[in-house]
Amino acid sequence: SHLKLEESVESSLKFVLTEQKYMECLDGGRPLDALQCLRTELCPAAVDADLRDRLHEVTAYLMCRDSEDLYERSGFRGDDSRQVVWERCLGLLPSTIVVPPRRLGVIFQQALRHQELQCLYHNTDPTTDACGSLLEDHVCHQSLLPTQCVARLEKHMDGVWYVAMSHDGRTIASSSKDKTVILWDATDPGFRIVKQLIGHNEACSHIAWSPDDQYILTASYDNNVRLWAPPGSVHVRDSDEKGQRPLRTFAKHRQSVTAVGWLHDSLHFVSAGFDKHVLLWKVDGTRVNRWRFSSRVQDLGITRDGMRMVVVNSNGHLKVFDLATYDELFSLPESDGITSIAMSQLSDQVLVNISNATPVIRLMDLAERRVVQKYMGHFQGRFVVRSCFGGPREQFVVSGSEDSQIYIWHRHFGSLLEVIPGHASTVNAVCWPCLTPANSGCSAPVTTWLITAADDHTLRVWGPSSSSACSELTVCDASVSKSSRGSDHAQ
Repeated sequence: SHLKLEESVESSLKFVLTEQKYMECLDGGRPLDALQCLRTELCPAAVDADLRDRLHEVTAYLMCRDSEDLYERSGFRGDDSRQVVWERCLGLLPSTIVVPPRRLGVIFQQALRHQELQCLYHNTDPTTDACGSLLEDHVCHQSLLPTQCVARLEKHMDGVWYVAMSHDGRTIASSSKDKTVILWDATDPGFRIVKQLIGHNEACSHIAWSPDDQYILTASYDNNVRLWAPPGSVHVRDSDEKGQRPLRTFAKHRQSVTAVGWLHDSLHFVSAGFDKHVLLWKVDGTRVNRWRFSSRVQDLGITRDGMRMVVVNSNGHLKVFDLATYDELFSLPESDGITSIAMSQLSDQVLVNISNATPVIRLMDLAERRVVQKYMGHFQGRFVVRSCFGGPREQFVVSGSEDSQIYIWHRHFGSLLEVIPGHASTVNAVCWPCLTPANSGCSAPVTTWLITAADDHTLRVWGPSSSSACSELTVCDASVSKSSRGSDHAQ
């Protein structure tokens, strides 16, 4: 009563302490004392529904044969029970009276997290890093950003339009205007070529790995989508052990296919095209649904939960659909032309690349239906230039640019952190996979890798500035022309 507790708190404390007395009587082999405590103290203390429910539970313990039987039925062990009941009492007392358990550790973690959020260059994996220290302020150096070219991949014969890494971090896939898709071994220090997928009759515009990495989808300006089994896939045909031929060709689009995306079951996918249609497919070739739009579809993406599809058409609308009912949920109009989008894998946010007199990338929150942040400084006019999230917590935004450079911003603050030169022509696509040893199966983290694709026919792999110089590793083919041609990957 001297503590001036609320009546409900005081009742709960009294019940907890009386229950402890009752249980100690049972554990000590004194059933008559336990029965007396139950009748005269514990029953009167059960003043609400929750306490009465608990009373019914503990009453049944009177039937226990001995202390071992009591432990098996209730988990009560006399030697450490008073520490447990003390922690239960602390949990009932308000913070104005007693400091919550482990509160100091919680405060330290909050302080560290606050410093990380304020760090512009924070680029470390929270699942693998050692615990930080409050003895000094948290600082990540700019050198942690992937600004040093560690490899130049030169097998393509024309502009490289898209790049994507498998979910296990082992394979890089790149598609090109030269009509081919190349798979590169990301676990090999030399990034050797694993396979070259040949079959499309026009430029390859988009790639998508299935969530289980057992399939690759390729989209092309030849109006087709092709389904491939990468090396090591369980779907590689016995008659085609090297996977040189596609498993299936999907030929229902009447104009160029601009984007493909997988649902989470790895059995269904969607494809979008300039024919103003988005099609939902099964991998066996069955067309499940068709959405028709008033203008050609520029791009699409699947939300992190796999339940919604985001579609962008050329009239400037960003439309969100329910993939279970096929209904349109809502539309976010945009006054300027949207050329591409990139979905977050950690939140309900999407990057929207907008081409106008002053190019801008907008970070849109689908749950709040508003623009959260803007990123500016890059160049985009006539062509499709793609962006992506980067870093272990997706704390960076990266984009290609028509000035042949790569731009990195801080996601939350919108600050332009780095402008990276190196390519000789428009940088069309970027890929900064959010991978750790836990989900990549690799012995070392690959989160610091940034992969870029450009119209100079090359891909470049970038690492922290402490990495090896670019000149030390070039993967190329003697037949590749080193001359740079202007892109015609127009919007």
